[in-house]
Amino acid sequence: MVEKPKPYLVGVTDMAPLFGVTRLYMARMLSEQRLEPMPPARAVSGSAYYLLGDVVKSHIPGHPLDPQALREFQKEQGPGRMVATGEEELPVIVGYAELAEIFHSTPQTVQSYARQGRWRPADWRVSGSYLWLMEPLVAPGVDPRGDDVPARSREWKPDQAVVAALREGTYDGPGSVVKRRGRAAKVQKPK
Repeated sequence: MVEKPKPYLVGVTDMAPLFGVTRLYMARMLSEQRLEPMPPARAVSGSAYYLLGDVVKSHIPGHPLDPQALREFQKEQGPGRMVATGEEELPVIVGYAELAEIFHSTPQTVQSYARQGRWRPADWRVSGSYLWLMEPLVAPGVDPRGDDVPARSREWKPDQAVVAALREGTYDGPGSVVKRRGRAAKVQKPK
């Protein structure tokens, strides 16, 4: 069976150069929903990520998408495919928060392992964050730390209930919603 290349993903930091704007301006345009049409966000480890296929259909008034910046981004992210929301079923994508839940650990432990090269290489680096396809990490007999990592006293077995919830789209644990940041985080909700 031939596996499809991973879908291209972008975050705020990656998206800004595509439109020739600063990261701060891009974040404001997204928070104010000023892209036309607005690409749907996917929450992974509490951050918003977007399918590149949705982003290329969008524009910011006065800031068209830069085709050269798009080519550079695709080259930098490596082999991938352009997918937009609803075109096909997408693989489950996880970050530190979801991995910590899957393997009964903490996001900091998983992040520490990844930074030390003691975790399987990430499938994406999006806006400075590492993301993985879930399935290869939870396959039977797979150690998520990698094949060359010597066994330690702790086994890294996936929690099948968390894996099932992620597959079904019903996961509501840590990282399942986008954390409010900046000014938005300081605004109190009405009671």
